Amino acid sequence: MHNSIRGKYAFERVVAGLETILKQPKKPLLFISMAISDMNYNKLIPTYELAKSWGVDGINFNHLWMQTDEMVHKLRASQSPFSADHLVWDVNTDLINVEVLADSLETIRGRSLGGTLVVAEAPYLNRQEIATWYRKPESPVKYETVRCGWVHMKFWADGKVKPCRDWVVGDICEQNAMEIWNSRDFKEFRRIFDTDGMLPICTRCCHVARR
Repeated sequence: MHNSIRGKYAFERVVAGLETILKQPKKPLLFISMAISDMNYNKLIPTYELAKSWGVDGINFNHLWMQTDEMVHKLRASQSPFSADHLVWDVNTDLINVEVLADSLETIRGRSLGGTLVVAEAPYLNRQEIATWYRKPESPVKYETVRCGWVHMKFWADGKVKPCRDWVVGDICEQNAMEIWNSRDFKEFRRIFDTDGMLPICTRCCHVARR
């Protein structure tokens, strides 16, 4: 399943890398992350058991960050300065059996109690919230406000600082961090959310759920 999503031999390379690192006398903390989708939502328990057998320190089950065509339509209709394109890949959330998914997470929560393997969920959702997350992607779950512009900076490999998509607020190769943080463009980014609140494409963004 992993190879069908990530490419030929991707799983074998991951396992080989884990085994190499775990043999080191001063190994770092190792966490693996599983992004839940319509292709693997019923594979959570086997993945959890694999993580235990590998001897890693933790596993994170990441609920799918998604953008639907409906979100894009709503954003464009709002005449927002943010841009969004229709999906170039297709994930059908209707194919996710939310009861199976909720049951799997509850089983893992029970099995992990008192164990040494750290189990995290991003975000942590109860059964009803899981149903809303996958059946109504345009509806907020847990949070209805955006705070990403106030709590972190995202540095890209070319030095650009982009708090969201292609919104550039500075370049760390040319400016110091405080200049960027207090720049006109970063302040405008915050003003939009302070004035307009959550945008249509925000409801399933990782920066809304991670609190």
